[in-house]
This record gives sequence, C-alpha cells and structure tokens, in this order.
Amino acid sequence: MKVSKRVFKRSLLLAIMTIIVLWKTVGFSDAPNVFVLRVIATAILLYCLIKGVKNRDILNPYIYFALVPFSLVIFTHSISSVYYVPLKASTWFLGIINMLAYVVILSLVMNKKQLIEKNELIIQKAYEPTFDEIKSLQFHSIVLMCIGQFELILKLTTGIRFFLGTVTSYCIFPAIAMAWKTKKTGFILGTYAVLLLTWTVQFNKSVFLAIALITIIAIRRYYPMNKKNSRKLYIAIGIMGLFFIFVAFPLKGLVQDQSNFSIESFVTAIKDYYYNKNDYYAKSIDWNGLPALRFPYIYLTSAWNNVQYVLETQNTRTYGLWMLKPLISWLQLDGYFADLYVLTPRSSFNTFTYITVLFKDFGYWGSMIGSCFLGWFVGRIYNNYRKTYSAYHVAMYAVVSQAAIEMFFSNHFFGLFYPFTILIICWCYRRLFKSARYL
Repeated sequence: MKVSKRVFKRSLLLAIMTIIVLWKTVGFSDAPNVFVLRVIATAILLYCLIKGVKNRDILNPYIYFALVPFSLVIFTHSISSVYYVPLKASTWFLGIINMLAYVVILSLVMNKKQLIEKNELIIQKAYEPTFDEIKSLQFHSIVLMCIGQFELILKLTTGIRFFLGTVTSYCIFPAIAMAWKTKKTGFILGTYAVLLLTWTVQFNKSVFLAIALITIIAIRRYYPMNKKNSRKLYIAIGIMGLFFIFVAFPLKGLVQDQSNFSIESFVTAIKDYYYNKNDYYAKSIDWNGLPALRFPYIYLTSAWNNVQYVLETQNTRTYGLWMLKPLISWLQLDGYFADLYVLTPRSSFNTFTYITVLFKDFGYWGSMIGSCFLGWFVGRIYNNYRKTYSAYHVAMYAVVSQAAIEMFFSNHFFGLFYPFTILIICWCYRRLFKSARYL
C-alpha cells in the first residue's frame, strides 16, 4: 500500500511532537546503545501510525498496537525511584524483536488488495436490512441479551452464581451488534437502556470499554461514512479518550468502591486528584508535567519495569502453558497449574505487557512465536470483519480490539482469553439457531 506524503508527514510530525513533549516534560538519559534501541522503537511506532492512519477504519489493529511501542518510547526511569529503574538494553531488545514479529505478520495478513477494495465498498455503501432480516435480528438480539444478563439476574434474585456466567455474559456483544444492524433507533436505544440499567447494579470498566468499541465499530460498519460523519466519529473518539485520561484515571479508586459513589464524592475525587490531595502516588513520583497525566503515564510505562523484573528474577519456562491457558481453563484443569500462572511485579503496579507470558513460555527468542501468532490472529479477525456485514464479526472484532488495545500492559489473549471465548460463543449460537446463521 502506497503512503501519501500528507499521511507520512502527519504521522512523522505526531511522533516527533510526542518525543519532544516527553523529553521536555520528563527528560531522557539514555546510554548510546539504549538510545539506538529507542530510535528503533520510534521507527516501529511511526510505521504503525502511518499504516493505521492510511487505513479507512480508524479503529484498526495498527492503531491499537501503536500503544505498545509508544509506551516503550516514552519510558524514562527519572519519574520515580520507587516505581522505576533504568531499562537494560536486553529489555529494550526483547520488546523490539517481539514488536517486529507482531507487526511483520500482521502486515502480511492484512495487506490483501481484494479485502481492502471490498472494505472500501462496504464503508461507502449504506447497509439496508430487509423487513425479515430486521425481525430476525431483533429476536436474536433479545435472546442473546437475555443469555448475557442471565447470570446477573440469577444472582440478584436467588444469590446463586451461574458457573458459566462469565462465558455467557459475552453474549451481550453480538446482541449489541445485531441491534445496530437493525438500524431501528428505538430498538438500539432500548438495548442501551438495558445496559445502563445493569450498570446501576454492576459496573465494569472493561465491559464499558468493549461496549464503547463495539458502538463505534458498528456505526462504522452499518452507516455510510462521508467526511462529515467521519469527522463526528473522530470527535467522539477524541472525547472518549479525554474522558479516560482526565476522568476515568482520577476516579479509578472511586469506581472500585462503588458503595461510596455520590455526586459529592465524584466532585471531591476530581478535586483531590488535580490538587494532589490524598494522592498516594503523588508522594512518591517526581512528576513535572500536568497532574492529570501522572497516573496515565505510570499506567502506560510501568509494565516495562515489570517485564525486566521477570527477566531477572523469574527466568523459568512454562513451555506453552500460558499459550494453552484458554483451553486448560475451559477444561477446568487450570487449578493444577495455578503456581505456574503467577507473575510477581516489581511494584504495586502489576502490569506486564503482552510479551511477559510469551517470554515465560518460550524464552527470549522463542517469545517471538507468540507474537507472530497474535499478529496472525488479530489480522484474521480484522479481515473477517472488513469483508462482511455480519453482526457476529462486528462483535468478535470489537472484543478482540479490547484485548489488542491493552497489549501494552497485559496479555488478555492468554491471561483472560475472552478474545477466544467470544469466537466460541458466536460459533455455537450460529450452529444452535439456523435462522441466526447469516445475521
């Protein structure tokens, strides 16, 4: 795919501005070999940005993965002697070879001219469901929503926890995608009203992020995207990003302690955060930038210190057990390996990047095997999404997108494995109901 000069200049400018702002804010003090590795990581970041900006889908695997090299490029240990130590060249190199493995395979899988042309047609053409399709979509959306909320309803009415509740809860995502595919405003609003009602009882940040993603992805799939509509969508994504940076992070503790939630506590939490009152982290972090960016910065970068800590103190192999954890857990055998599924962080920030479990499984160079697999998997899921109007593929891509976005601080593919769970749910439901097979 050819890259226009305009796209290249914008991406290059964005990368340069990011590095300059961070250099002026926190400073870098690299040894010569680390400086070279930081430049290589910046090149990977720039490549992801160029490929991502060029893609007609703003939410695409390149943009998601760009957070991984970005988190490494902006890393500096001078922020805090409590949470940070200098990264060794071996840690930088481990990150770089895995990022390269992921990006190379992702590019090979995604760079197919026929799929790109088909996606262009889908984006430009408005999808219009028939009357029979709308009725079928509404019926199955309601059925899937009921299955997805069954565990919560059962717990509220009887106090009993459904043993497959975590699995069935992912049925809400194809339900949401089907609601959007009906293109009936009343039905869509009713679907979100149900979700809002459940959040008054049980709120989960990860579920909220996934629903935000599927909302944007579904709109992109089922509604024509001219320049005006695309601009509105970009503004919505920007507002969402600002919300997470300036509101979600400051209110992290408040959300976790929902019993104390009130308008007064909401306002107090914001004030305390921005004025450094009752902020445990502010006392141990030498931060020279905006207070609102302090916690997001640590969240973005502390994972690399934990990667290094695992390299130095937990350099033992699990020989594929992490990669097989989804299957082992579905077979209810994970209890036999509980001691092997433990990662010890360097500090109270227990984030590790997606690379850590791959290193535990296959070692330094072998970890690239897992990165190649993830690049292939994410690329295939995206390809299936962009060549069809299927609500199932919208749901699968949205859930996989959540895991892809969070690769800079965790490996939800093998740790929580919901990207594979949603595939099984959609496959089983399509086989169970013949009328739902092609929705």
